[in-house]
Amino acid sequence: MMRISVPIPYLQQTVQKFIPYFVITIIKKYPFFGLPGQRLDLGLRCLTGTTSLVTLYMAYKMMPLSDASTLYMSSPVFVTIFAYFMLKEPITVVHVSTGTITIIGVFIICRPEFLFGSNNNTTNYNHRIIGIILSMVSAISSAFSLINLRKLKTTPVPVIVMWYSIACIVIGNIILPFLSPWVIPKDFKTWGLLLAIGLAGILNQLFQTMAFKYESPGPISVTRTFNIVLAFIWEVAIFVDPI
Repeated sequence: MMRISVPIPYLQQTVQKFIPYFVITIIKKYPFFGLPGQRLDLGLRCLTGTTSLVTLYMAYKMMPLSDASTLYMSSPVFVTIFAYFMLKEPITVVHVSTGTITIIGVFIICRPEFLFGSNNNTTNYNHRIIGIILSMVSAISSAFSLINLRKLKTTPVPVIVMWYSIACIVIGNIILPFLSPWVIPKDFKTWGLLLAIGLAGILNQLFQTMAFKYESPGPISVTRTFNIVLAFIWEVAIFVDPI
């Protein structure tokens, strides 16, 4: 199977998200530009969510899947902090303890030289540093995105996902081609994987956006860290990479 560059799966996923939610928005006659008073938060959700997705896709190319996912899933720490200042939500002992454990885990995943020694492969080490930075940027922007989602409790879910998909398509078409060349797949297996990415993204955005209508950002972001466990499972079961 030929190697696919970053723009193809990224844009494939966002286009597949846009189409069904655009159709639903038109059929249900939802306010196309969102509700008055929430349009700024809708725009910020699109911008921060797109930033998170772009940097995460780039990080996947520069470091192992499990490492990038672990760093990205440190976002609950940032969500708790941002929710305290922006949404006035209290910080509990559970938040502090889980946040501390998360920071320790991120520190270990980063493998600082004074604990793990230096890496003799300079090229890979430099790429890993860039991957770590991209993953952390993705985590912070994801946290901002989740906070903005919480502010959009009364905005219809299809409208939120539709505009998020539009932002991903526009920004992706501008930025990603400069970062990685376009490579079109030529076999059915690769097209099937791209289709699966899109369908998974559709369900992910649907359930995540709905969740924020019923629960605060802190518990939801902590629940999402189960992706770390899944990343390790996929890395062994699918890619046969050592842990």
